[in-house]
Parts: sequence; structure tokens; C-alpha cells
Amino acid sequence: MAKGKRPIKRNPISHDTPEYHHFKALEKLDRASARILFDDHKIHLLIRERGGNIINSWEANRGYRIYNRSFKAILGKSIVDALRVIPRKEGTPLTIIHDGIGEKARFSTELKSKLNKLKISSRIIGFSLEPSPEAKAKVGTVLWRLVEGPAEKHLPKKPVDAIISEFGSIDYAYPKVQKNHLLKLAYSLKKGGILMAGLGGGTIVDKRFMTGVVKAFQKRGFEARFGKPKLFSPLVNFSGTYPTFVLFVRRK
Repeated sequence: MAKGKRPIKRNPISHDTPEYHHFKALEKLDRASARILFDDHKIHLLIRERGGNIINSWEANRGYRIYNRSFKAILGKSIVDALRVIPRKEGTPLTIIHDGIGEKARFSTELKSKLNKLKISSRIIGFSLEPSPEAKAKVGTVLWRLVEGPAEKHLPKKPVDAIISEFGSIDYAYPKVQKNHLLKLAYSLKKGGILMAGLGGGTIVDKRFMTGVVKAFQKRGFEARFGKPKLFSPLVNFSGTYPTFVLFVRRK
């Protein structure tokens, strides 16, 4: 090394880990409140106001049927059928992150019931910015764990089998941290694990965005593609019931 020159400091964490992208996201959030960023980015929902009510009140009642219509086309099968074929060790519970559980955690509740009927043991980790008392009451029965607060600031403790997000933190992440937040979650998957995300509530999903996301995943060895929800149409989606686009990612 030349005299007088300082050694270059390198991040000791591999880029191919959730930890790396977690800390990159935190660096970009360190000067702003995630709560304020979330509120600012959500202002666009005001344009959906009708009769004095913002049309996202369906959130409290979004259940398995709505999620399944969102993701069935891109999965080529139902959500339950996609989950049951994820490779895992015998006797190991299926571990799922539900990003954005909603007021009543209805999707998690119905998904857990369907998996129980198939005798598939599962652990559902719920992400919620501000969980309701009703959602909190489901910890220990429906939810294995509940993560409160901005998901951008949370690092999953162990790899999971699946991540399911519809209008969750992936969609509403502050644009400057969205890429790292999404990669952090994808790298939190086990080999063969899948991520499905419904977008369009907080994210402007255009051709440039989709091309960039797919390329970012493919160069890292993931399978990734975008699609549209089943029965998608401007009239059906006017109230924000379904995402405008859905993202599917598989860790190879």
C-alpha cells in the first residue's frame, strides 16, 4: 500500500444476505421518521375519496378469497397449493411472513385454517405498522409472532418459506429504501422459498419499474416475474380491492 494512503473500509457483510440490505435501508432512513414517510407516501389515497370515505376500508375484511384472486394467475395454482409444494424438511412447520396483516388479520386466519385442514403445520409471522387489538389477540393462535412498526426497520431472525404481501410494506416502502427492503425480504427466504407481492397502492408500477426489479433479481440468481391479478379490469380495481400488478419471486 502506498505511503500515506489509508486502507479502504469495506462492508464485511456479503451483498447476498438480508443483513446487508437491511443496513442499507436503515442508512437511508436515518434522517427521517418512517411513520412520516409512510404517511407522506400514502397521501395519494385521498384521490380515491368518495362520499367522504377513503376507499380502502376493505382492508379490514380482505381474506383468502381476495388474496387468491390476486395471486392465482401468476402462481398457476391456489396460494395453498403453491405453499404446500415448497421443499422443506419433514416435520418442519411451514414458516410464512404475512406482510400487512390488516385490522382483523383475516387472511392469516383463513390461511391458517386451510393449512390445518390439510394437516400442514405452519407458523405465521405478521407484520403490521399499527396492529389493532383484534390482531394482537391472535398472537399464539393464528399468529406465531407479531412484528409491530415499520417493516423496513425489521430484520427477520431466521429464513422463512414464504412471504405474502398485498398492499403491505413492500408496496408502501419509501421509494429510496424500497429496493433494499424488497431484497432483504427475498434474501430472507429459504432455498426454494417464494415471495408474492401485490403492488399498486403505494407504488407506481410501470414498465421501467418492472424491468428494473426483474433484472435486479435475475442477476442475483432469483426467479422473478410480474403479472396481473385474475379478473383484473379498471372497473373491478377502481376501489383498490385488487393490486394493479403482482410480483412473484422464487429463491433458487
